[in-house]
This record gives sequence, C-alpha cells and structure tokens, in this order.
Amino acid sequence: MLLFPLAAHAETSFAAIIPLTGNAADQGEWARRGFEIAQNELRRSGGAEIKMIYEDSKGGDPATAVQAYKAVRAHAASPVVFTYGSGVGMALSPLVNADHVIQMGIATATPKYTSANDFTFRNFPSATLETKFLADTLIRKLGISKIAVINIENDYGVGSAIAMKEAFVQRGGEVKFEESFSPGETDFRSLLMKVKRSDSQAVYLAVYPTD
Repeated sequence: MLLFPLAAHAETSFAAIIPLTGNAADQGEWARRGFEIAQNELRRSGGAEIKMIYEDSKGGDPATAVQAYKAVRAHAASPVVFTYGSGVGMALSPLVNADHVIQMGIATATPKYTSANDFTFRNFPSATLETKFLADTLIRKLGISKIAVINIENDYGVGSAIAMKEAFVQRGGEVKFEESFSPGETDFRSLLMKVKRSDSQAVYLAVYPTD
C-alpha cells in the first residue's frame, strides 16, 4: 500500500534492497516478482509508471544494505525504499529518517523496529504479535507445554526468540532448551542432539529458509 498518491502517467523511482543472492535469495525473488506484478497492474489501469531500482543485500547483510542505500541515494531521488530483514531495517532506520525517505520493511519482525512519528513502516507482523499467536496455538490447541527455542544470531533471530520465550512462559509453558547459532552455520547435528535430550515437545525456529 502506497502512503501517498501517484499521478497518472508520472514516473516515480522506488528502490528495493533485497537478498538476490545468498541466504533468503528465494524470498528476495518472491519480492521482486511482487513488484513486477504491481508495476504491470499500474500500467494496465493507466496509473503511474514505477521504475524499480534493485540492490542486492546479499542475504540480508546490514552492512551491505547500508552501502546499497548510499549508492541509491547518490544516483536517484527515490521517496521510498523497500528493505528485507530485521537487521537491514534496523541499520537503515537512522539513515532514512535523516533523509526523510519512507522505508517499508519486508519480513522485518524484530520488535525493536518501531518508533513513533518516523519514516519506517513494515508490512510484516512484529514478532511480539506473531509469537503470542504461536504460543496460544501450541498451549491451548495442541496441548504442548514444553518447547525448545533455536535462533540465528542476528536482529531477527534474537528478537523473535525473546518474544517467543516471553509469550510461551506467560501462558504457563516451559522453555526446556534454548540456543543460538552463527549466520552461515551448516552443521546442526550436535544442536539437534541437545534438543532431543531436552524433553521438548516442539521446537520454535527463528531462522532463515536456508537454515
């Protein structure tokens, strides 16, 4: 949903800093296809012509996204930047607010991505809301009272894990095991053995698709 009207036949440039390579590249591709659908629908309806400027965040890496944002700003006056991932959203928040550029976060779940009266938004639920629903479902519908929590060590994983533990314990559940892993980790055998020994009935994963 656009936050301001666009005049018919006017061309506006929007930037998208999304993972086109690396971890979560599949979700970056889904986002890119979504933008193309929106562009085609606008053309068919006689609406504004939207030019998309794509920059690769290389798996949602915050440092890469900052450099991509600076590159976009140096060559185009885009009033909106679409970004993927909690870490990217957090890293770019001070920059977009200083530039008065609207940031629309895609898959930006960390509860820390929120502040009043600024230029940052998201079309994805905060982990605080998401985990309340999950905790209710596990305890009240599935009868699960003991869980393990595994998360990737970044803004998304840490924020989601904290929210899940709080929501689950508040509803009478017990977190039997919790552990995080570094981005890029591929061997999870020892971690899974720990989960098995923990007597958990279910596992909550705050991870990316490749993980």
